[in-house]
Amino acid sequence: MKKIYLFILLIFGVSGVKCQTYYPMLDSVSNIWYFTINVQPLRVMQQLNCNYGNFNSVSSNVLVTIGDTLLNAIDYKIVMQQEYNQPFNDCVFGFIREDTTLQRVYFQDTQSGPEQLLYDFSMLQGDSMYIDFFNNFGYFTSGNYVLDSIGSVTIPAGVRRIFYLNNHNAPSQFPLEWIESVGHPGHTIYNKSANFWGDLFTWICVDNVSRDFYQLLTCYEHNSQKVYFDSCAHANAVNNWCFFYADSCDYFNICGSVEEVGAVSNFAVSPNPAQLSSQLIIDANLETRAEVVIFSMDGRQLYKSEPIEIHPGKNKFPLSTVQYRHGTYVVELKFKDGSIHKKMVVLN
Repeated sequence: MKKIYLFILLIFGVSGVKCQTYYPMLDSVSNIWYFTINVQPLRVMQQLNCNYGNFNSVSSNVLVTIGDTLLNAIDYKIVMQQEYNQPFNDCVFGFIREDTTLQRVYFQDTQSGPEQLLYDFSMLQGDSMYIDFFNNFGYFTSGNYVLDSIGSVTIPAGVRRIFYLNNHNAPSQFPLEWIESVGHPGHTIYNKSANFWGDLFTWICVDNVSRDFYQLLTCYEHNSQKVYFDSCAHANAVNNWCFFYADSCDYFNICGSVEEVGAVSNFAVSPNPAQLSSQLIIDANLETRAEVVIFSMDGRQLYKSEPIEIHPGKNKFPLSTVQYRHGTYVVELKFKDGSIHKKMVVLN
């Protein structure tokens, strides 16, 4: 009888693990990833400009999903890559999809190439999967990765599971980490990235966040909602001591007046990515005035508004984007002695 009870308890225990809440990695509307270095690009769909030079430079780049496509009768999201220094040299990085029932994420780097299992968040301790790295040298080596343990980590989106995998046939390799609803903290498509050690920020960060060398993801947003953010990595990418971060995917310039920009508690562009039009949503604590300025990612000013009046509470201002081509832009809320910045993706 005891054996029967133990068997029933085991069944319910395993079922409980499998049936716990799953937090998807991909949003159906928009996904934007910011990285502190360039990644090894892949040339697909005849995008011959998909090469941004030295893949380990500290010039940040962006991945963004720009819509859906059908490959072999399966829905995928198109992943576009852009580098800050070359904002109009768009490059299709590949195609990604998520099966929320199986808790798996798949990637395909060309329209006719094989589909690869990128993440399997249904794995249990002791399970393994084969991971093939595009650059099979450096930080990780291709092989069977065993899930050694599952822990938890607190990110802006909340408490999420963190998976620790190891390639035990390559003992010199470091553990591979996956964060539920985020993916790999180095690069979303980690097996197609540069696959090497991180940069100086791994040594100089003093914010009590546990990092490893490869953690190059600075920010991940779902439809303007922050999911993951690493302020120290972002600061290193921007390389400007005037920027201050407060656990947000936004940043503001403290070379100006901290008191003035402090009048605004939240600043967002919605929807983001935008098509034809969007709006600025500003939550303010005090009465203030500001100008709206839009820049390309290479620093060219494209638009500047007349001063707008900002009142305590929630403020909404229409923003036309019909004149901008597909790309990533910076929206600046410019005060007399300071400014707040927000990235905006346009899908025209």
